[in-house]
Amino acid sequence: MGYFGAGKRLDDIGDGDLAALIAWRRGQTVWGRKTLKNGKPAPLVSAATVNRSTVDILRKLFTHAIKKWKIPLPNAPDWEQHSIEERGELVREIKAGAQEADIGASLGIGYRDLWRFAMASGLRLAECFLRWDQIDWEARTITVVQKGGRDHTVPLTRDMQAVLSACRGHHPEWVFCYVAQRTIKKDGMILRERGQRYPVTYEGMKTEWRRKVKTDLDLNLRFHDTRHTRASRLLRKTGNLKAVQRLLGHADIDTTARFYAHVMLDDVREALDRDDNPRQNSRRSRKA
Repeated sequence: MGYFGAGKRLDDIGDGDLAALIAWRRGQTVWGRKTLKNGKPAPLVSAATVNRSTVDILRKLFTHAIKKWKIPLPNAPDWEQHSIEERGELVREIKAGAQEADIGASLGIGYRDLWRFAMASGLRLAECFLRWDQIDWEARTITVVQKGGRDHTVPLTRDMQAVLSACRGHHPEWVFCYVAQRTIKKDGMILRERGQRYPVTYEGMKTEWRRKVKTDLDLNLRFHDTRHTRASRLLRKTGNLKAVQRLLGHADIDTTARFYAHVMLDDVREALDRDDNPRQNSRRSRKA
């Protein structure tokens, strides 16, 4: 870690050093900028970013040194005491109807297919860049690699099948491909030829989302909100938190409950409203 310098030994790092590192990191702005593209002052990095880039990374290094290298580190910092409280992730949903239709209409060919697949599957963006060999048409399943390197198998639904079937024949290896709008050459070689299809990339999808959804449609939505939307809709329809956990691939159902507690609160509110209506009607009848 550059903050400590090459001469700093692990066994010299204690609570005071970690506290100083955290204070330094908390004073930094996102992307190290003073201002954003819109001219507004760049905000400070979030508590989550501070924790991931200080406490978490040092703790992993210390753990590795102790377990793998057998180095005794009796003065290791008290990690839990240094972690900054993080605000829970804000869960936004894409509104069914006009908003969902507008997003689909705004995205370009290939990008729209990938987004529709994400809406149907609930997969993370990084998990949506499918190769054809990941799809088992006979078993009606798709296997992806999730965070942490774990395999995750999801059922292939009719909506997902419809999206994937429409992409057949576009590329021999990759499922989702965009159509090049212009020819790009470099040193006399054609890198992209207008009208030809090329695999959608992670950065390409993020750029398309930022331009078409956040800028053109002026919607405060992230691509990841597609995953939240799918999970929230499934939970509202079935009330089955275990099914949502299975869909998302969460190892712990507590993680699912934490993110989607608002959906269950909605159900409680609706149940209470339904319970109130008969009472109100009963009071009106007695008055009559």
